[in-house]
Amino acid sequence: MNPVIDDFMSNEYRDTHERLLQKYPVSALEPAVCAYYLANHFDLNLTEFIKLLATTSDTSSAVDALNFAFKVARQDEISFESGLTGSICTFQYAAQVERFRRTKQVYTFDKDFLTELLDTDPNVTITGDLLKTAPHKVMYLDYSANTEICEQLQLDGTLVTILDIEVGDDVYWMLFCTAYYRGKSMFMHELIMPNSNEPTSVAEIINTSKITYNNVDSEKRGQDIILTLLQSLIYLCSFEPDVRETPMSKQRYKAAKANKPKDKRIKHDMPEHEYMVGEYFGAAFRKFTYENVGKQHKSTGTGSAKRPHMRRAHWHGYWRGKKGSENRTLVRRWVHESFINVDYDTGEKKLSVAKHKVK
Repeated sequence: MNPVIDDFMSNEYRDTHERLLQKYPVSALEPAVCAYYLANHFDLNLTEFIKLLATTSDTSSAVDALNFAFKVARQDEISFESGLTGSICTFQYAAQVERFRRTKQVYTFDKDFLTELLDTDPNVTITGDLLKTAPHKVMYLDYSANTEICEQLQLDGTLVTILDIEVGDDVYWMLFCTAYYRGKSMFMHELIMPNSNEPTSVAEIINTSKITYNNVDSEKRGQDIILTLLQSLIYLCSFEPDVRETPMSKQRYKAAKANKPKDKRIKHDMPEHEYMVGEYFGAAFRKFTYENVGKQHKSTGTGSAKRPHMRRAHWHGYWRGKKGSENRTLVRRWVHESFINVDYDTGEKKLSVAKHKVK
C-alpha cells in the first residue's frame, strides 16, 4: 500500500478528516488553505485574512468549513492562533489525501538518477509558468530506491499539491508538501511563488517561505528536503523528461478499468499510476560507470591531456517561440553529467538517454 493511504488509514485524526471531507468538498477546503498561507506569507492579521479569503473563494462555504475544523482543533483548549493553524493543517492534509486518492499518480526516481539530479547546480532561476507543465496537480514523489539519500534526509517521498490562486490582478503558485519517512507523514510545508515571467531563484523561494518543521531535528535538513523536492519538480516540468509508466502499472489500471461498475454511484477504487523517472539515464549511467570509468582518453593533440573527469549536471534554459512573440516562453532542460577525456569503446561521446514527453 502507498504510504500516503497507509498513513491516512492509521492517522489518529482520521475520523476528523473523513467527517470534514464528507461535510465539505475539496473545492471549499483548498481556497481557505491558500488564503491562510498567503496571509501568513504577507504578515496579514486575522481581519485581513478574512478579507483575503473573501476574494479567493466562495466565502460562506470556506468560512463554514474553517469554523468546523477550528472547533475540532480547539478541543484540547489550545490558543486561538494554534487552533487556526491546526485547522489549516487539517485542511491541507485532508484535501491532499482526497486529491491523491482520486488520481494516485506516483513518480519513482531511479537510484543513480536521483543522486545525479540532487548534485545538479542549485543556482537556477525559474518562473511560475514552469509549473504549468507539471504532469499532474497532485502526485507522490518516491525516492525510496536510493536508501542512502533516504537515510541521510530521513525522507522516503513527498506528496505535493500544485495550486494557483488569484488575488485581484495577481496570481500566485502554491506548493503544499507532506514528507514521509518509514511509512509516516513527518512534516508539512508550503512554498509560494508568483505566477509571472520574472525569474525567481530556487534559493529565494526557500528563504522567503515560512515553513514549520515538525519532527525535523535541524533546519538545514529541512531545507535539503525542500531542495530535493524542487529539483525533482523542476525536472518533471522540464522539456522532454525521462519518464515512463511501468508495464505493471498499465496492466493493473487496464484490468481495474475493465471491471469498473457502470453505475457511477458505486465507489470503485482504482490502482496507482506508477511512473519511472530517470530509468534510461540510470541504466546508461550504471553501464558506463561499471564498464568504462578509469579508461584513459587517447589524446592525439600536442598539448598535455587532462585527466578523465566528470562535468557536473546542470539546468540549461532556452527560449521557445518566435522572438518578440507573446507565446515565447523560457523552458528548462536538464543536461546530465558528462564524462570528459574518457575512452569510449563504442566511440560515442555522450550517454544515450531516451526521452519521453510527459502527457
